[in-house]
Amino acid sequence: MPSTSPVRTPPATKGAARAVAAPAAPALGVCTLKGQSGAGMLNTWSILRAGNECGWVGFLASGESPRQRAQSKTIHCNLYGVACTFAAPGWAPRMADYMDEHRALVTRCDLALDFFDGISGGMDRVASDYDAGAMDHYGHRPDHNCVGAWRAGGVGRSFYFGSKAAGKQTNVYDKGVQLYGKQDATGWQRIELRYGNQKRLLPTDILRRPADFFSGGHFGCSFAP
Repeated sequence: MPSTSPVRTPPATKGAARAVAAPAAPALGVCTLKGQSGAGMLNTWSILRAGNECGWVGFLASGESPRQRAQSKTIHCNLYGVACTFAAPGWAPRMADYMDEHRALVTRCDLALDFFDGISGGMDRVASDYDAGAMDHYGHRPDHNCVGAWRAGGVGRSFYFGSKAAGKQTNVYDKGVQLYGKQDATGWQRIELRYGNQKRLLPTDILRRPADFFSGGHFGCSFAP
């Protein structure tokens, strides 16, 4: 494997990249070592599917802050949604087992539910359900934020509720418009629950039982027809 960095790749990192790729799908592989990533890692190994990056394994922090110095002793893995979509069946429990074996921690996990024909009532219903208290949690109404064209007939809208700083935020949005532009006619909408390890521990069971963690994210929140 050619390298674009003078830093010698630790064998454990090469092995970790392959070990992460293996339970996902035979089509996932490891390619050239590349430079600093946005996550503050000095070097990353890209995980590929059909020649396109669908994840990476990073090592050696690029800065000297206390947090980055602590990260320099770890290996960080990030899998994109496309890797999860095309991975072999059963990859998530195998990944959880691998993480348990190596005492790895989940620092973020995004769980999504797609409505390819659109949510019943559309984005307007999402906003009205929020106002009615459907997203309330133990009597508390989470913060919210509306992004996009929310006037009548607008497209490309997003409705955020929850708090990224608290480690749990949900985004309901027009996925089809995000991917294909305003001319999108699919009606595809997505509910995406984003868990982070701020103020909470994320167990590896989130990979084994994602539906349970998704449904328990916001009590009373239901977008079923």
